[in-house]
Amino acid sequence: MTGVFDATKDFTASDGSQRFGVAQLYVGPFVQQGEEDAGLAAAQQGTGALTAGSGSVNGTAGHYLPGDLAKLRVWTGAMTRDQVDSQIAQPST
Repeated sequence: MTGVFDATKDFTASDGSQRFGVAQLYVGPFVQQGEEDAGLAAAQQGTGALTAGSGSVNGTAGHYLPGDLAKLRVWTGAMTRDQVDSQIAQPST
């Protein structure tokens, strides 16, 4: 599973409003939602800790997901569909 957020890619929503940034979720090489509903209403900057497999409420960690997280990779910049396919979904051996 790969999540990609491209803050430089803007689009116009179906209601005609301008959206800032496009978020896409891939499972293998396949994108899971359409571009018509992929953006945010306003530009945003993330803050706080990066977590994987759990969440927090009122500063208390919890809400752990069952299973195992084998690897977490973070890049600066947004990956293209071809990069997700070649580097994540079908990595070279």
